[in-house]
Amino acid sequence: MRACRLALHIGGMSNRIAPVSLAARTDLMSIWDHERNDGLEPSTLRDRSHVKAWWICAAHGSYERRIDLQTKGVTCPLCLPR
Repeated sequence: MRACRLALHIGGMSNRIAPVSLAARTDLMSIWDHERNDGLEPSTLRDRSHVKAWWICAAHGSYERRIDLQTKGVTCPLCLPR
């Protein structure tokens, strides 16, 4: 008997860690640019969100990046190795 594709997809999701509020991620909140993110509330956003936000790099200042990419450890575009 073949399993329903939706059932397989839902079953596969059970192994993943649930997204958490961005406000609970102290590592991300330490580089959150409060001035440029005016209107975005970290408590209403999840760490897997595709919303673009502004972050602060100690070496290069503010830069814009999607929240989910920042969560995965992608850094400032100027700090990336070339």
